[in-house]
Amino acid sequence: MLCLILLGRTSEGFSLLRDKTNPFLLYNWSVYKELPPSWDREGRVTLKSKLIFQEFRHGNDRKRKPNIITIEQDGADRLEFEEPIICVGRSAKNDLVFEQMSVSRRHCVLINW
Repeated sequence: MLCLILLGRTSEGFSLLRDKTNPFLLYNWSVYKELPPSWDREGRVTLKSKLIFQEFRHGNDRKRKPNIITIEQDGADRLEFEEPIICVGRSAKNDLVFEQMSVSRRHCVLINW
């Protein structure tokens, strides 16, 4: 699916996803479909630079032990995350949202695998 998207040869959509529970595929699909896109078709900011490419070992979810990532800030609530991919940035769609303009809307992701 990622290869088809990167080559610009997909219009079928979400039905291309074989494993609809794989967090890497779901994240990449959301990046591809987001509006307005954080990448452009002219290649100044490439779609490839926004995607997460997993190693094969991440595809096996059966033996995954739950991890909890805890984030604490002075004077702020304590946040705990169990998700395999934690999105950080300015956009309200992220798991961890920062409002500072120096933070991009999808600043980074934490892989909790």
